[in-house]
Formats: sequence, structure tokens, C-alpha cells
Amino acid sequence: MANPTLKDRYFWAATGRNAESWAVPRIARFKGDPVLEAVRARAASWLLLDEGNPFLVRPKRCTFSAPGHAPESVVLHWQPALMANVRAAIGQVAQRGDAGLKVEPFSGGWWIGLDTLEDEAQKVVTQVRHNQAALRDAPMVVIDLRGNGGGNSRYADIIAELLVGEPRLRAAQPHFPACSGSYWRVSPGVLAALQQNLDQAEASRDGASINFYRPLVTDIKQALAQHRNFSPALPACARHTQAAEQNDLPQVLPPAEMKGRLVLVTDHTCFSSCLIAVDLFRRLGALHVGETTDRSSRYMEVREEVMPSKLRAVSTLQKVAVGAGDFGPYTPEIVFPGVLSNDAALKAWVAGLPAP
Repeated sequence: MANPTLKDRYFWAATGRNAESWAVPRIARFKGDPVLEAVRARAASWLLLDEGNPFLVRPKRCTFSAPGHAPESVVLHWQPALMANVRAAIGQVAQRGDAGLKVEPFSGGWWIGLDTLEDEAQKVVTQVRHNQAALRDAPMVVIDLRGNGGGNSRYADIIAELLVGEPRLRAAQPHFPACSGSYWRVSPGVLAALQQNLDQAEASRDGASINFYRPLVTDIKQALAQHRNFSPALPACARHTQAAEQNDLPQVLPPAEMKGRLVLVTDHTCFSSCLIAVDLFRRLGALHVGETTDRSSRYMEVREEVMPSKLRAVSTLQKVAVGAGDFGPYTPEIVFPGVLSNDAALKAWVAGLPAP
């Protein structure tokens, strides 16, 4: 469903508790914030899977019902399953879309697929620059962020500037307090992760990534020796800095240098720098469609550490933002009524959106 809630699944446990009251505590304790639609959507497929959690009790009998059908009581028979098969089944049910990395015409104008803001996004930047004249002259340009979990929001800034022009981009960007920035936590684990990124960049001769990671690795080595907690050193003013307001957009922006309509497509996957990109394109006047995004925290740059048992991994966050404010969740102005993995249906629907 376009806006799924747990009660939409018409599930009741033998205890008489409805789906929402049964599932929400499970999600809150072990999966994330159940208030967020994106978290509920991710967690729903795992609710009737036993992951060996000793603090959760398996339901033995459930009653399922749907409009126009009589309730059906089902006894649950539990059995082992290979994780590969479980993930394949969840993938089929979730039917998540993937924007890919592309810039191409479609029936309504031009479609920009941007499923990541990692270094691969440079491919899209290059294509946007090459097709800038056609994009600016098109009746519609779509920024498709389906499947985008973040990366470097600078790629979104460049694409936005190529489309709408530097004056409108500059006016639309949020104003952060003087004491703001991003700071890496200092630890041997963070150093090892960044050193690995640097080694990969050097192996692929990625000049931009080398220039980013090399001084960072050097500073974190120095920070470890100096017993600093952050790189660069956290300024004293950070303790008292208030987050930037995200509603500081001027009432009138300079005109866009593109003639057509700007449309933004998101799904539940959108997180981290993807949220910063969504905030930017909404500020630039894009019509936001699709699904509600996830929500950011002040912490970023996730890495996983495999536990000594080799059976599980734990994720940790390596970087903190000061003064940046919150991003998301962003609810689209128009929710897509179909399945976002259906590219043809999505493009036909977007092309047929009513004129503003």
C-alpha cells in the first residue's frame, strides 16, 4: 500500500491484540522508531520471523482478515529457513524500486535516476552536464531517488545548480550557524575503516577520494596520539550551538534557469545525504511524489563490526553533525498509488500529473 500501517495488514494474534498493538513494541525495542513510516515498512517483513531473540515470544495462532473475506484462523508451524531464502522472499514482497544511475528522455520530459550519492553518482553529474541544454528546455525533469541511502550530498548540489542555476541554488540553501560542521569520532576502528577507503581510492586512482581521505587519515592518526575525541577537534562553541532551522527559506527565490517542472521521487529507503538532497530539491520548488522518506539523526557514516562469534554484526556511527538540524521524514505532496518497483507505471503516472 502507498502509506502502509501495521493495522492495514489485518492481523490478530491469539491474545486478541490487533496487529499494531502487538507489533509496535517489538519494533520499538529491536528495530527502530515505529512512529516512522519507513521503519514500519522495513520491519514489517520480519515480524513473523524468529531470529532467536530470547526476549520475544513466538505467536502460535493468528487470525487474518481482509475486506470482503471472512476471518481465517491459522496455526503457525515454525521451521528453520536459510537466510538467503528469507531475504529473497522479503525482496519479492517488498518490491522496492531502484532508480539506477541514468539520465534519459521519457514521455514527460527527462528522467534522472540517482540511486546513490556515493562516488558512482559522478556518472550522473557528467550526463546532466552533457545534456544541460535539453534538460533546461524540457517540460519536466524528474529526480528519481528510489533506493538512495545517501553518500555525499555535494553531487545533488551540482545537479541542482546545472538545472536551476547558481543564483536560485544559493538562495534556497539553508543557513547554518557559524559553529557548525561534521566531526569524525576518533578510534582505532574508525581509522581502520577510513584507511581501507583510502587504500581502495589509491588502487582505483580516484583523485577526488584520495584528496578527501588522505588528510583525514593523517589527522585521525594524530588525534589518536594526542588523545583527541574528534577529527577535526570539536570547537568549544559546539556545546552551546543550536541546530539550524529548516524553515528559513526566503519567500521569493530567483527564477530558475530551467523552463519546465521539477519533480522529485522518493521511497522509504531515503536516508542520510539523500535526505539533505530531498530538502534541497523541495526548497528549489520541486513537486515531491512517491513515498515518505526516513529521518536523519545527528550521527552518520555507518560501519559494521562482526562480533567475535562471527554470527552477528553490530553497526556503529562514526561521525557527528553540529548545528545542521534535523532532516526528514519528508512526506510527498502526492503519494504514488502503485508499486514503486514498476518503472513503466511510475513514469506514466508522473508524466500524467496534473499541471500546477
